Amino acid sequence: MIPKIIHQTWKTSDLLTYNERGIGVQSQESFKKFFPNYEYKFWTDADIAKYIEGKGGWVKDAFDSIDANIKRMDFFRYLIIEEFGGIYADVYFVMSKTIDLDEYSNFDFIGYKACRDHRPNKSHYPIEDIKYRRSDKEGYWVLGNAFFGAEKNSSKLKKMAIEVADPNNKGNPLIFSGPEKLNKGFVQNEFCDLKTFVFSKDEVGLPRSKIGTHKKCGNWG
Repeated sequence: MIPKIIHQTWKTSDLLTYNERGIGVQSQESFKKFFPNYEYKFWTDADIAKYIEGKGGWVKDAFDSIDANIKRMDFFRYLIIEEFGGIYADVYFVMSKTIDLDEYSNFDFIGYKACRDHRPNKSHYPIEDIKYRRSDKEGYWVLGNAFFGAEKNSSKLKKMAIEVADPNNKGNPLIFSGPEKLNKGFVQNEFCDLKTFVFSKDEVGLPRSKIGTHKKCGNWG
């Protein structure tokens, strides 16, 4: 069972500093509106630093050695959902409908299809990684990491955190810690099982999606 907890992160508690169009504020407000009975945990950079320091050991060593901030934040999101469970959402994900986790009690992971219908730039996406893209009647996609949920003590996300911590993971964040990495990890480790639920593009991710929209205003600073 996925716990009824929402996790979001940003540098400070002032989400107006995230985007001049107020996307961060819209995101936070949408989760509080449509998930009123869920615990809401907001992690600032100071909170993250305290958490990592408290974990110590391989977690702190890995966090400190990761070569880009966006990758450290990817690592962190896998860690907290593995430990606490719940739903993680970037602050550019805006909800327009409630997800009742009771309806997904048979699943230990929920995610969405990050659209990859565009022709891949091979300088950014090596052939080795492009081959893990999946396709169905909705087009090409990978398992996105801007919005996902998992049970507490998720072995799937524990494995992803360990893989992202690999010191050889230098380069494009999409491939080495982000959606391409999550998607590849789930395929290679055979995590795309009957316990994994993936929302359709019609439901989550695109501008027209009925449940939640990926506003694509990423700030990797």
